[in-house]
Amino acid sequence: MALDSVLKQLEAKIEELVAAYGETTAREQELAAKLEANPDDHEARFQLALRKVVEQDYDAAIELLLELMQKDRSFGDDAARNGLLKVFELLGDDPRVGQYRRRMASLLH
Repeated sequence: MALDSVLKQLEAKIEELVAAYGETTAREQELAAKLEANPDDHEARFQLALRKVVEQDYDAAIELLLELMQKDRSFGDDAARNGLLKVFELLGDDPRVGQYRRRMASLLH
């Protein structure tokens, strides 16, 4: 029963993240093509990161959000940093969180 509760909480967090930053309606391939054509397409990078979160490919999502943070910290009212914090929350005690938090901190300072 406790596992069901944890899974429901995780599902709610994912839904919250997607709702907070908009629906990812474009297919992943289209977003990747947009990003390849224009590496400064911050919206495509952010939408691709959201898609990765929904697919539970957290490492890829974090990498995309870190890149976005590095390229344009102000995009979407600091959406990359806020997205990273939400993903860290989803990952909980995962050992990767500390490593990613340090990388995020180095971009902040």
